[in-house]
Parts: sequence; structure tokens; C-alpha cells
Amino acid sequence: MHWKEDYLQFIWKYQLFDTKKLKTTRGEGVVVFKTGLQNSGQGPDFKHASVQIGQEIFHGHIEIHMDNKEWYLHRHESDPHYDNVILHVVFNTTAEAYTLASHNQAIPILCLENHIHKHTLEHLDALMSAKKDIPCQGFYRLPPIIKIEQFKSRLMVERILKKSNFLQDIIRTNLYHYENSFYQAMLFGFGIKENSECFLALAKSIPQNLLAKYINQPLKLESLFLGQANLIVEIDEYSKQLMSEYIYLKNLHKLEPVLYKVKRSGMLPASFPTLRLAQFAGFIQNKSHLYSKLTQFTDLKALYPYFDIEVSDYWTRHYDFGKKETRVQTRKITKAFVDKLIINILLPFRLLREIEENKSTETTMNLYTQLKSETNFKTKAMQDQFSFKNTTAFDSQCLIEWYSSYCTKKRCLECPIGYETLR
Repeated sequence: MHWKEDYLQFIWKYQLFDTKKLKTTRGEGVVVFKTGLQNSGQGPDFKHASVQIGQEIFHGHIEIHMDNKEWYLHRHESDPHYDNVILHVVFNTTAEAYTLASHNQAIPILCLENHIHKHTLEHLDALMSAKKDIPCQGFYRLPPIIKIEQFKSRLMVERILKKSNFLQDIIRTNLYHYENSFYQAMLFGFGIKENSECFLALAKSIPQNLLAKYINQPLKLESLFLGQANLIVEIDEYSKQLMSEYIYLKNLHKLEPVLYKVKRSGMLPASFPTLRLAQFAGFIQNKSHLYSKLTQFTDLKALYPYFDIEVSDYWTRHYDFGKKETRVQTRKITKAFVDKLIINILLPFRLLREIEENKSTETTMNLYTQLKSETNFKTKAMQDQFSFKNTTAFDSQCLIEWYSSYCTKKRCLECPIGYETLR
């Protein structure tokens, strides 16, 4: 196996070696009380460790290398950051009695090559050289269920934060004005993948406090959204009425329409941008303080009624201007679409604010357990391999993140299953 220093750091951190009969290269007994806190910045690899060498107990830092000569290759002997190193841990056996620090003080050397169990080396080699998407397939050991659940909570936060970069950008752009940020994020969500960026630009072009002026006037709301998006085509009486209303409001409020061009090709009628904007107008109509109402619930059942909307009569017969349906449609927002908004917008938005304000995220995380799970090849692979449950959105989001960000990227040294397999 081609060893890397971080492999040895992992072994040291979790003491995956025989801790009995440890001796320095000078023959002094070594007892490890604390391996220290791993350091990702400048200086030694582990700080604030505690070890007994011979009869004396030392408190300080630990530096780790594959070979003792790397200390000098990295010029640590002239770097004062390494003056408080109390033990130099290396993998390869060396005959050198000690390592020198910047003031010529002697640092004891501990060689671990003969103290690491062969199964740990074999499993580590197998994990790092595996060609499978799940490297430990066939020889893993599962940790206690509490470790699995703790890791799933971490995975969930990581996945939400990773997926919600666009939300963080929206919040920062609005200088942490959460009411306006939430409105923009929701319209982004209504744009689905094809028109999300266009809908976000649209939201930015119509201030939320301006919409509040017309919250009880559906015609004005529709004219603002459709007009600012350059979607009104004067082809019938309703479209002409909308255009007339829009021109008046545009001049009154000095509005500039967005430059984005919406996508229509290949889209089903139910996802057409004109219809989605009509639904969004219906969603916000006659509703005030939506931000606080939609981000403070503790039960999803209380959320769905907010999405039980009505659209203008025109849109029950059309999905675009001049595009008539063969029969009248209800145009209700489907539960599947609402669930996507909850998973991708509402709950991440709520979590981001809780993190920003150092509040507990437990309730928000638990709300994912009230949503239906997703099934795809990633969740199925994790279920088939480890017999993990996948009954809620919390489960499926965790399994997807686990598979995508840890298994396929061979981050086994950061995974509780990897740790248990090597232990």
C-alpha cells in the first residue's frame, strides 16, 4: 500500500495500535493519556496531548511523519512552532535516538510500524485500493446504532448546507433581512430547476414590501410577476387587461423588467413559467407575514393548508397566453411539489437561521422525518450493503450524502463504519 501521512494520523487519533509495550527509540516506555486535538493549521499535527515517557509525564504537541527524516525535509528543526513537540510519531522504524527541535532540544521518537495490527493494515489497504463505490463492501463492521444515528445527524446538516449555498447567498445579499430573503427564496423554488435563476432575478426586481401593497388584488399581483418576467403576450382580453395594469404599475413604481429569458421548451403544461407565476401570485394572495408562519411550525400538517391556493379563472383554462386546455383544470399545487419546496427551501432556510443565531436545530431536523423518503440507486446501494432503513426524507437525504460524499470519495477515515472496520 502507498501510505499517506493522514493514514497514520487517523491511526494515532483513534489509537488503532497496540498501546502496550510502547517504547521510544531510546528504549523509554511510552503511555498515551491523550492523543491531542488534531490541527489542520500551521504547526504540529496534534496539540495539547499528554503522554508519559519513562517516569515523566509531558503535556504538549505531537508531530507525525511516515519517516523521521521528513522532520528535517520540512525544516521543522528551524521552526519555533515545533518547539513544544513532546513526541515525534513515525511509521517506519528508525535507529535514530531522537529528533532535534530549533534549540537543539531532543524530541523522543515513537515508531508504530510494529505496533499496528496486520488486520488494520490489510483493511486500510483494502479500503484505499478498492475500486467499488462502497470501499468497505464485503469486510465492514458496523458501529453501535447510536454512532450511526449521530453520524446521520452530521450528514444531514452537511447535506443541507451544501445544497443551500444559493440560500446563503440570498440571505447575505439581503443583509440578513429574512422576510425579503424568504420571499425571494420561495419564488426561486417555484421556478424549479429550469427557471429558478430567472425567478430569483424576478423576485429581486419586485420588492416584497411593494407586493404587500397589492396583497389583496390578484390582478395586480399577476400583472407584476408576469409583466416583470416579460411573459405577457397581448392575445386575448385577459392578457390585454394584464398588460394595461402592468404598464400602469411599472410607471408608478419605476420598475425595470428582468433581462432573463424564461425556458419553455420540453416542459409540461403544469410546469410552464406563466402558470407557476400565477400559482405564486395565488400563494401569496391575502397572506401576510408568511415568513414567520412558514418557518415556525412544529408539525408539517399545519403547513400544507398555506399551499391550498386558487388561481385566476383564466389559468384554469390556459397554461400560457393563448394556449387553451381541452378541459378546465384545478391548478392546485401538488403535494409532491410542496414537499420539494419544504425539503429544498423551507427547512434549509429555517436551519440556516437557527445556525446563524446559535439556536437548536433539533426540531427542524425532526421535521424531515415527517416527509416521505426518496428512493434511488444511491439509497438502494446503502440499504443493500448495510441494511439501513429508508422510511423518511431524513433517512434518504442522509444515505444520499453518505454515499456521494464519503463512500465514493473514499473518506473512510472520517466514517464511523470505516473506523469500526479498522479498529
